[in-house]
Amino acid sequence: MYVSTIPHMLANPAEHTPDGIALLAPGAIPLTYGQLSAQCASVAQRLNELGINRTARVAIVLPNGPEMAVAFLAVASAAVSAPLNPGYRAPEFEFYLSDMDASALIVAAGTDSPAVAVARGRGIPVIGLIASSDGPAGLFTLSGDTGRRSASARAAPPPSAASPMTPASATASGVLLTRHPPFSECLRRSSGTPRGRSHRSHNGA
Repeated sequence: MYVSTIPHMLANPAEHTPDGIALLAPGAIPLTYGQLSAQCASVAQRLNELGINRTARVAIVLPNGPEMAVAFLAVASAAVSAPLNPGYRAPEFEFYLSDMDASALIVAAGTDSPAVAVARGRGIPVIGLIASSDGPAGLFTLSGDTGRRSASARAAPPPSAASPMTPASATASGVLLTRHPPFSECLRRSSGTPRGRSHRSHNGA
């Protein structure tokens, strides 16, 4: 089975077809592979600056859309990406953030999600995502954090395209990928059925 990291998988199309379309969203400029690769690298660097390493668990609470799709890939480039259903109530966020031992929480800047209060009550840093107002679909910046930083979340270099992780370390870091389904198809799925709440999986599926 072919195994690679997200940065490694993005490196080839970003280098050979940088203007190829990676992600589409209604009413937005298409996001290219070159821009997606740059966004993932930027987010990985920002998370490392905040003390988030590749084994740290980062909860993401965002509605379905291009920012959610890109945030999932970008966070998984540098840490363990753990999307949670934005429709959860405070007790559910309390359970999941505790259960995964989250090192940080990413939410839309200015959101009133109960996840914010729960995270702050547990001393988990809250990072605001600010979507680009006029750029390509899925581009965003991350604000600073508040609250404590996990003692285990010390900075470490993100996995690089030149040095893909082994299958074991990739699995541990939550970035194990295969060729199936096609990567481009996954990236185009920027919207669709909301993540469900039928059972206790971290992504609410």
